[in-house]
Amino acid sequence: MTVHHYIASNREIPTGDFGQNPMQIENMIIYETEDDFFCISVWDLAGYDEIKEKFSNPFVYHLDCRNTRKCYSDLFKYINENLSDGESIELYTCLDGDELKEKNDILNVVVNLKTKHFINDIGNFMLDEKRLFDELSERFSFRERQYVVITK
Repeated sequence: MTVHHYIASNREIPTGDFGQNPMQIENMIIYETEDDFFCISVWDLAGYDEIKEKFSNPFVYHLDCRNTRKCYSDLFKYINENLSDGESIELYTCLDGDELKEKNDILNVVVNLKTKHFINDIGNFMLDEKRLFDELSERFSFRERQYVVITK
């Protein structure tokens, strides 16, 4: 089955691909490593309007994010760059066709980028500011019907 990720904000956020590191040689675009190729993609929600009920934020987008530490790091960097103090961004993951199923509240995750807190079903963790995005990419992974709130 197809897994869908969604991202919601209180205002419009940039769409496109974020985190790729291409090199252009003459008329070719190449990637030195696999990680240079992987990125996150955010695009307008087309269809799946019923998913909007899962969010308190009005602007909902599709999110493509591979299950890799690099992509999770890119995701949190993207969120950090697009959040102002006091704002929040929400994430939600579900299988295709499960958009109307209830969230699995035990899997909720809360991340505060300002206070460097990460809270999940395992516990409450303080994150090292110098390794913030590395630590987030180590602790986080998408899970089915998981709801995530990231604040700044």
